[in-house]
Amino acid sequence: MSRAEQVAALRPRYQDDLAHGWARFFHPRRTDCPWCGSARLTVRLNTRDLL
Repeated sequence: MSRAEQVAALRPRYQDDLAHGWARFFHPRRTDCPWCGSARLTVRLNTRDLL
């Protein structure tokens, strides 16, 4: 399956997600870790949506 076909296959799912509102994907900035509560935050990974 080509990349264009993969994107086309995923498009309806993305559109459905967005139809329910984009705000649920964004949360207020935190100063602590949501798992452990530590304030020593460090960027571990920067990436983009590959599809």
